[in-house]
Amino acid sequence: MNNEELEEQVTAQLTEPFLRRVVGSVHRAHQVARDDCRMKFAETEVQNVVPWYRRALLEGFLRDAADLTPQLSSRVVMTEGGWNHTEIQGGHIVLTASSVPYACGPVQVADYRLHLAQTNQPSLFDEPQNFKEIPLYAMLLHSRSSWDTVEEWIKWGHLPGSAYLVIPSLSVDRYIIKVDLFRKYPDIVAAHKPDDLDGIALVRYISRSRASYYIK
Repeated sequence: MNNEELEEQVTAQLTEPFLRRVVGSVHRAHQVARDDCRMKFAETEVQNVVPWYRRALLEGFLRDAADLTPQLSSRVVMTEGGWNHTEIQGGHIVLTASSVPYACGPVQVADYRLHLAQTNQPSLFDEPQNFKEIPLYAMLLHSRSSWDTVEEWIKWGHLPGSAYLVIPSLSVDRYIIKVDLFRKYPDIVAAHKPDDLDGIALVRYISRSRASYYIK
């Protein structure tokens, strides 16, 4: 199976409507988390609270998006450590969401991620006859946006920095497939872009949403 065939399988089973909703959900989670936390907490606490609030929002938004997609289902799973996470099921694909420090950056080590990868990925290179029956573990990776000045951060810091759909390796330390959802659905990104984000600032924002920006 080549990368193009694998990407087509993932997109087909998760469906285009769901993935489009995912990009919108990432934007909404980032913005609502920052706006709500700024109303409820002093700025000194906002930086600590936002990541957890944003995670909770996005998990719920993903379940809502799955509910709107007949081919998909969702469930909440509690790990041994007591943390809940959402799993989206589409055909033979299981999807979870993770925040990363930059576009397509590394995820934190977690037993449930390793379990999902090692349960699903081993058949990836067995060349089965029907690609649609390959069990796969996919991850939605999203990051905060990066800005050069305090003024930019105040104006546009609510924007997500990236959104990628990836297929991880068995050890979840690298990504076999990377699908840039910002590049795939630019109309949704544009719909959430503030009117005053343009010129050089916009070019920097788009550049930093690409995984290639961080490869030296």
